[in-house]
Amino acid sequence: MLKKILAFTPAIFAAITFTILSAVPGDSIPLPPIWNADKFVHLLVYFVQTISILLGFYFLEPGTYRTTSRLAQAVLFSIIMGGMLEILQEHVFINRSGDYLDFLANSLGALLAGLLFKGWPLFEIVPFLKTISNKLST
Repeated sequence: MLKKILAFTPAIFAAITFTILSAVPGDSIPLPPIWNADKFVHLLVYFVQTISILLGFYFLEPGTYRTTSRLAQAVLFSIIMGGMLEILQEHVFINRSGDYLDFLANSLGALLAGLLFKGWPLFEIVPFLKTISNKLST
């Protein structure tokens, strides 16, 4: 059980952080004066969320972290989380509003992370990840 918690600590931390940031009134979050910068931020946040979940799978089972099942779980979790937070922004959080384009950017970030993870064997060329994985398994 402790191994699972340790493996998914980055994903849990990211989910909590992104949930808190989603609840903060939007006018108090500074964004660069670039057209639709917030959409890029949404894409990046859910890209990071999905990668952190996939890292958890990598640390638990290095041989199966890029299976279609694991990728689908990570991407779907991130998409569902993004959708739920947009609904909460619209109906619960003060001075926030849900946006379909934000949800689309969230989903695109999650999908891009899944595609990158599936097609690019990044973690086979980063030796420190294998070292961390070995330490977690002991």
